[in-house]
Amino acid sequence: MLLAIEAWFPFRPEAPLWHRSAPEATADGALRFDGHALLVSRGAPEWLTAVRTTGTIGVTLEARTASPDQDGPARLLTISGGFDHSDLTVGQEDADLVVRVRRPGSDPKGAPPYLVPGVFADSTWRTIDVAVDGSNVTVAVDGQMAVDDDVGGPVTAAWDGSYPVALGDEPRGDRGWRGELRQAEVTAGVAPGPGGATVDLLAPGVLDGGHGFLIHSRLGGLSRLSSPDPLAVMALRALVFVPVGMAAQALWRRRGRSVAVVVGLATLLLVGKVFVSDRHPVLSDSLLYAVGGLVGTAAVAVLAHRAPSSGTDGRRPGGQRA
Repeated sequence: MLLAIEAWFPFRPEAPLWHRSAPEATADGALRFDGHALLVSRGAPEWLTAVRTTGTIGVTLEARTASPDQDGPARLLTISGGFDHSDLTVGQEDADLVVRVRRPGSDPKGAPPYLVPGVFADSTWRTIDVAVDGSNVTVAVDGQMAVDDDVGGPVTAAWDGSYPVALGDEPRGDRGWRGELRQAEVTAGVAPGPGGATVDLLAPGVLDGGHGFLIHSRLGGLSRLSSPDPLAVMALRALVFVPVGMAAQALWRRRGRSVAVVVGLATLLLVGKVFVSDRHPVLSDSLLYAVGGLVGTAAVAVLAHRAPSSGTDGRRPGGQRA
């Protein structure tokens, strides 16, 4: 039960297939994103090369949310290769603004994030400015500085450079945002400010609208052998399954059945994530579960084999008295 809670929480069933669309234009010239809408570049944008070379980028978004309880965090803007690898993410987590920047000391998706509480508490238009200049990261909301962090090393040096830029969701889906954007601009390759080379991401032809059916990125993990988690977390996954294997072997005392139970349970936890919102199945996690369970199974089997058996007359096998 505990393993199922860890694997499937928050238990929100969702089929991993839905229709993707372009955002809808509103009467006042904004674009409305409904949680399934997306604008995305064809591959990595040209200006991203300048960002990595100069170490500078500025992002300005003018946005208002349609719901203050979105999670994920739901993506307003991302430069990303998927939910577990991104250079920059601007998102909404409940009423809070979440900004992830891949930088020295962060993980591959830019965590730990910068949080600005209460930005999306209502449907007021907000102007969000995120800037990177060398080793410095700043976040401002409506002209008020909320984050000013010197990370001690060049921020964009670790950026991938091959990721597309997207508005409204991850390029491969599963983190859709509900709200409106009426400004989305990137100042690339120069220190953010007047005179910078600015790209209007909402201009016609700059980004493509999503269309057709999308298989959630959750399905991609069914064949992925790499994990974004630290080695300690990966080792813990194997460790927690050791007692499962030990219990199965002690209960049935048949190695084949115990192995089937361990592998079956690891597979069930993996496949179950496909049908639960906000969970991402990764094959390597399931393999770690199975390895841990098999270690437990083997340990009990070896101990049982080595334990001396005694007859009713107190003699050891071979006629020797105990």
